[in-house]
Formats: sequence, structure tokens, C-alpha cells
Amino acid sequence: MSRSSPAGPGGGTPPTLAGYVTEAIRSGILERRYPLGSRLDQQTLADELGASIIPVRESLRQLEAEGLVQITPRRGAFVVSPSVDDVREVYRLREVFEAFATKEAVPVLTAGSMDEMDALLAQMAQVESSDTSETWSRLNQAWHFKLYGGADLPLLMQFIGTLWDRCRLTSHVYARDLSHRSSSNQDHSRIMAAVRAGEAELAAAFIATHVRNAKNEIIDQNLVEQSV
Repeated sequence: MSRSSPAGPGGGTPPTLAGYVTEAIRSGILERRYPLGSRLDQQTLADELGASIIPVRESLRQLEAEGLVQITPRRGAFVVSPSVDDVREVYRLREVFEAFATKEAVPVLTAGSMDEMDALLAQMAQVESSDTSETWSRLNQAWHFKLYGGADLPLLMQFIGTLWDRCRLTSHVYARDLSHRSSSNQDHSRIMAAVRAGEAELAAAFIATHVRNAKNEIIDQNLVEQSV
């Protein structure tokens, strides 16, 4: 599951114009074409996307519900700029949901799924120090979602997908850090070993620590504004 392109969470073409507009604006935010804190002008967006104001307005409301946009009366819509407290909350939720998904997935993961996860880890190792952060981030998300998707819990995956979108507002910064990529890949190897051994509780504990470390790294590097 990936929400990083206008194709949408399900991988297919959005069924409505509003769906297409929502995915296009979401991608613009997550790919940082619209910077944190920037104003999202409805008419400009409508012109860019070949749509009217109405679906743009609907899309901004949807993205506000997802926590990516803040709409202020008489001022307009702005890309959210997360505070430290925002980051702490989102990562705490990720820690719980992703550990649970891992614990549910490990006993039922197929050999084919584990082989696909190993292949993704190999690709991540190849690009660890030689490619763009975008490539590594894409592979990283694909690996995590291949693991969690094994639980076959669609609603849980929706929750996790929304939380990952929120995290992508800041996580791109440390994804550029080669030392972070290296330590993250080491974490993945430990998690994968536990998955292969069928140790669901251990894999879940490793995932929780992995997510917690990412949160601490973002906060320690002062990548978000201090909340008042």
C-alpha cells in the first residue's frame, strides 16, 4: 500500500474528479512541491489540475481531516507544519499499530511475501549510499507495508497509511542522512530474521523500537518546531 502518487491508496485510478484532485494535492504535499506552512490557493490549484474550485475545496477538507492541511477562516488553507508534540503523538500511534500489525502478520506471512521482503532489503542495501533519499524511502515504505499487509487487516492498513503520510512531512529530512539509512537497514535485518524465525513477539518488539528510534532522531535533530 502506498499513498505517494495520484494513483491512490488502492493502486487504481481514483473514481471521481475530487479523488484525483485529492491525490494530486496530497502527492504535492508529501513530495514537498508545496512546502511546510505554505498557503494552498484554491484557484491556483484548480488551474494547475484542470478542475473547478468545488472539487479543490472538497479535497482540501479531506486533507485537513487527514492532518496534512490546516484551514483557517478568512486566511485559507495551509500545509501543516508539525510541532514536536504532533510528531510524538503520530509516532506513538505508529509504534502501537505497527507492532500489532507485525504480531498479527508474522504467523501467516507466506514464503513468497518473505522472499519479496528480502528482495526489497537487498535493493535498499544497494542504494543505501549511492542513490537519492526518495528511492530509499520508497523501498523502505514498500518493505514495511509488505510486512504489515500480511495481517490482512484493511482498516488497520488505512490507519497506518495515514500516519505514514503525516510522518512524511518531516521524515524526508533524516532519510537523506546516510548514517540513518545504514542503521535503519540494520534494524530491518534484525526484524527480518525474527520474521523468518516465526518469532512474532520479537519482531513486533523490534518494530516498536525501530519506530521509536526514528521519532527520537527527528526530535533530537530539531527537525520540527518546538511546540508552545
